[in-house]
Amino acid sequence: MKTINILFLCMFYVTAFAQTYQVEQTSERRDGDLRECLKVTLSIPEGRMVSNELRSYLIQNYGIRLSRFGWRNRDAEEVVFSKISDKEISLYAVFERTREETVFNLFLMQQEEYLSFSKHKAQWDSLEVVVNSFLKNVMTKYYDEELKQINREISKLDKSLSKARRQLEKNEKSLAKNEERITKLSRENTRLREDNEDLNKTIREKESSSAERSSELFKKREALERTKRSLLQN
Repeated sequence: MKTINILFLCMFYVTAFAQTYQVEQTSERRDGDLRECLKVTLSIPEGRMVSNELRSYLIQNYGIRLSRFGWRNRDAEEVVFSKISDKEISLYAVFERTREETVFNLFLMQQEEYLSFSKHKAQWDSLEVVVNSFLKNVMTKYYDEELKQINREISKLDKSLSKARRQLEKNEKSLAKNEERITKLSRENTRLREDNEDLNKTIREKESSSAERSSELFKKREALERTKRSLLQN
C-alpha cells in the first residue's frame, strides 16, 4: 500500500512540473477605464508567495522597491527602472483572488499616462523579459520546495515501510518459534495420552486385584477375631 502511495506522489508531481506559466498582452479595467497590461498566469495557487517573491526579486536584481503592504496591490511609482526606460516610470502589480492558480496584471505608467503596446513596444518588451526571468526564478523556487516536501514524504513512507517490514520479519520468526513449540507440545501431549492409557490400564488391573485381596483379608481378619474371642472365653 505504501509503495502505491509513493508511486502516486511521484506521478502527481511529475504532472505538476509539466505545468508552467503564461504571459499575454491584454487589457484590464483600472482607474475607470481599460488599460493595456501584461497578464501573468501561473499554475500554482500561491498568490501571496508570488507577490512577495516579485517584490524581493525586483529589489535584489534592479533596486526597484514595490510597496511593502498589501500583497494584492504592489506599486513602484516614478522610479528609474533602467531595464525598461531611462526615464522615471511607475509599475503597478495587481493580483487577482483565485484558488487554482496565480494571476496578476502589470501596468506601466509614465508622466501620468498608461503605456500602450503600440506606442511603447520597447518598454513592454523589456518588461516581458524581466517578467519571464522572474517567473522562471519563482517557479524553480516553488518546485524546489515541493521536491523537498516530496522527498520528506517519501523518506517518511520509506521509514514506515521499513519499520513494517522489520515487524513482519519479527512476527515471522515468532510464528516459526511458536510452530516449533506447538509441534513439541503436540508430541508431548501425545506421549502423555499414551502414558495415561497405560496408567488407566494399570489402575484397572490394580483395582481388580485389590478388590480380591481386600475380600481375602476381610475374611482372614474375621476368622482371627473369632479365634481370639474363643481363646479369651476359655
